[in-house]
Amino acid sequence: MRAALIYSIFDVNDALETNTWLNTIDAVALTSKLQGVNMGNNTHKFTFTANDDPNGSGVKSIYVYASVNNGGYERIATCEAGGEYLFETTPATFMLFIR
Repeated sequence: MRAALIYSIFDVNDALETNTWLNTIDAVALTSKLQGVNMGNNTHKFTFTANDDPNGSGVKSIYVYASVNNGGYERIATCEAGGEYLFETTPATFMLFIR
């Protein structure tokens, strides 16, 4: 973690002390995993896991993006780091996913 304190001077006035700002810096990259299962009837279940080191800033959520029939990627879901997402498609739809 890093803390910063700044003194600002405007014109000829006395210096103003700002609030202390604290940032958590991740020294180790987080890890994430997406696992998909075809549930049948054009339904797919995705399970997400994401982990950060004990001193890291943590993982709040995971964004899932999909490309339908080779189109542009669009965000289709925001999931918690240890969550699941059920996704339904129409028959003969080609899907690509990124996280």
